[in-house]
Amino acid sequence: MSARRIIDDQYEIIREIKAGGFGTIYYGWDLTLDRPVAIKEIVKSLLGEKQYVDMFIDEAVNTARLNHPNIVQVYSLRKTPDDRVFIIMQFIEGVDLREVIDYYNDRNETMPKNMAMHIVSEICKALEYAHNLKDRKSGQPLNIVHRDISPSNIMLTVEGSVKLIDFGIAKARNRIVQKTQTGFIKGKVAYMSPEQLEGKEATRQSDIFSLGSVFYEMCTGEELFQGDSDFTVMKKITSGQIDFEPLKTVNLPEGCSDAIRKALKKDRSER
Repeated sequence: MSARRIIDDQYEIIREIKAGGFGTIYYGWDLTLDRPVAIKEIVKSLLGEKQYVDMFIDEAVNTARLNHPNIVQVYSLRKTPDDRVFIIMQFIEGVDLREVIDYYNDRNETMPKNMAMHIVSEICKALEYAHNLKDRKSGQPLNIVHRDISPSNIMLTVEGSVKLIDFGIAKARNRIVQKTQTGFIKGKVAYMSPEQLEGKEATRQSDIFSLGSVFYEMCTGEELFQGDSDFTVMKKITSGQIDFEPLKTVNLPEGCSDAIRKALKKDRSER
């Protein structure tokens, strides 16, 4: 029997949920408050890179300021004596949007339009809150941008709520991507905005572009930007040339198609 992994005599790591290039997420238990939690640990290979650890910590602190029903809460940040870093978060029982889209695709169906519109509406509420949040003391804008809106970062709970996750490390991941080979971001690049791929600073309009791409995929069942390599996908995104023809076949309510088109403008000032 393996030894129990307990952080600061309070949080027990029970099992792995998902592992990625930046960190691993575990299902855990708060031994003090007797409730489930999600525990995110930065990968060991990055522990020696101070800039990445600092970004991980800074972003966790910023995310802890977010208190909104459509954003997963950060409860605590813990650092152990052996310099391991953990973010303690709200545990969400449910599935991510990627799984839902795949579910309908496997049945040769598209997601019900009212469901797609509800999900987008809830994520818009989360982004409006985050984008406009101000520092409690100074009153200055915090300029919080997610930078990584994608189906895998949108959760649907068993109760029917919609939650945006990974605010905590989005900025850190974006910086890491810029310093690594393109292959590192396979599966993520398809939802990035043109300006992000051109190395420019992400803004709230970048989040709008990414959400527009997700909305398109929910309505049509197809990724908007596809290719045989990340480089091909990047060229399609930065070209600004988008085929909206598939939207005409899905009978979207009036205004939805226009909203998607506007969100996906190459010039961010037009979104």
